[in-house]
Amino acid sequence: MWDVLQLVMGCQLLAFFALRLAYEPSRTASVVLHESGFFRGAMSAVALGQVILLVGLVFEPEVFGFAVTPLPMFLRWTGSGLGLFALGFLAWTYRVLGSNYHSVLHLDDNQVLITSGPYRYIRHPIYVTLFGIFFSFYLQSANMLVLLLGTGGLSVLLYIRIPKEEALLLKHFGRSYRSYMVQTKRFGL
Repeated sequence: MWDVLQLVMGCQLLAFFALRLAYEPSRTASVVLHESGFFRGAMSAVALGQVILLVGLVFEPEVFGFAVTPLPMFLRWTGSGLGLFALGFLAWTYRVLGSNYHSVLHLDDNQVLITSGPYRYIRHPIYVTLFGIFFSFYLQSANMLVLLLGTGGLSVLLYIRIPKEEALLLKHFGRSYRSYMVQTKRFGL
């Protein structure tokens, strides 16, 4: 029998996938990618590991019982609230980005520099939100594997990706992006 936190986490996981599917563009043939096949493969492997772990924790949490962290219930429920907030923030970010969003690093001729919505304050709101989502899943599941694979895996990938992404945006948008970088913080901290 599922407990309520498992159901909430499962619903949040479904909402996350629905958002990703709703906003992932169907146009990929004309996109010039700026990431190696190895890096895209590593991103896919980490994402697949995260999905398997999270789905496993919703349906068979006892399989991952060896990594359980004793967390008080109020903290686990706080994770549910954080997850709902992060999903709303992610939806807002995707909506503001519109057709500029793509899950792989790229630029196209129609791309514009977005500096409104969450981008008014943070240069990388999607990445900040992903950390929030994975941390919320950790709190809800009370499982250290989620913290290590979710936020740890994401940290390693973004440590590699963000400098390339910002260099690409600087090259494409020039002074506009440099000015934007001065006005905002990378992660809002």
